[in-house]
Amino acid sequence: MVYCVIRHGLTIPSVSANLLAYMLIIRLARVGKTKHAAFRLIVSEKTRSPQSSFLELLGNYDPYTHKVNLLADRIKYWLSQGAQTSDTVHNLLVRAKVVEAKTRPQGRAKKEAVQSESAPTESEPKAADKTEEPKTAPAPETKPEDKKAEVKTE
Repeated sequence: MVYCVIRHGLTIPSVSANLLAYMLIIRLARVGKTKHAAFRLIVSEKTRSPQSSFLELLGNYDPYTHKVNLLADRIKYWLSQGAQTSDTVHNLLVRAKVVEAKTRPQGRAKKEAVQSESAPTESEPKAADKTEEPKTAPAPETKPEDKKAEVKTE
């Protein structure tokens, strides 16, 4: 097996040997002080924790100053090898013009949005609703106040 050394002294199997068998992801790993996060852009196996060992450091991101330092050539290399990106990293790469694509939506969809997609809208009624005859409105019921007034008049 052929091994190669990538930055920080990590020894990993060469790309031609076993690395292509792993699912790789480019994601952010949190570093920095408490309540003042900074992030590293790393390549690692998808199943590993971002805080564990990683294959290569591709840059860093400071959300407070909005500074992004990227190794664009290495990012393009890993993308060409089949590495996927997280939604946040993808959007960072689009903003930095490393990747030409649309930004991805982030976060979870709200329940209302999910329900509205699965339920038909009012503008598109169901086929069964089209065949049914329109229902007539029920007769209005008398209010309790009207009944009391009727009792008093007797």
